[in-house]
Amino acid sequence: MARRKKGIFLHRDVYYMKIKAPDGQWRMRSLGTKDYMEASRRFDEYKAGQIVAIPNRAPRFRDFAEKYVEGLIARGRRPRTIESVRDDLRKLDPFIGIKRIDTITAQDVEDYQSMRRKRGMAPATVNGELRILRAVLRRAVEHKVIREMPCKIIFLRVERKAERPTFTK
Repeated sequence: MARRKKGIFLHRDVYYMKIKAPDGQWRMRSLGTKDYMEASRRFDEYKAGQIVAIPNRAPRFRDFAEKYVEGLIARGRRPRTIESVRDDLRKLDPFIGIKRIDTITAQDVEDYQSMRRKRGMAPATVNGELRILRAVLRRAVEHKVIREMPCKIIFLRVERKAERPTFTK
């Protein structure tokens, strides 16, 4: 293997770079990858000025969800819509509120679905709550808080009721 570039080092299976901050202090920044070639590419981009900073850890879901709600308010959504979104986020909070937004897994979503179903919630109700989760994650991708959706959200199957007979012919 080739010699590592000066300024890149491996710590606990993740590559870091050593950079000089505007205050003159040397700081360590994660390059966010376990692959040396990807770390080298990100390091070169940083040095060339193509990226201003390597982002720190992703925020907790709870924190980013509150920013999502603030964005809804700024875009002029109705108060009832905002309250409905907050209510759904409150239901999600015990399961994924403290998790970093980039570490949410499909297993977390499945656990949430099964817990809500055990409490007697209809599949359509649970799916509505998961739509809010998906919207928050998509907004995180749009705002480049995370690079990609951390998991695929698979909705529950909703059984359609039989069509009611009509009195007219």
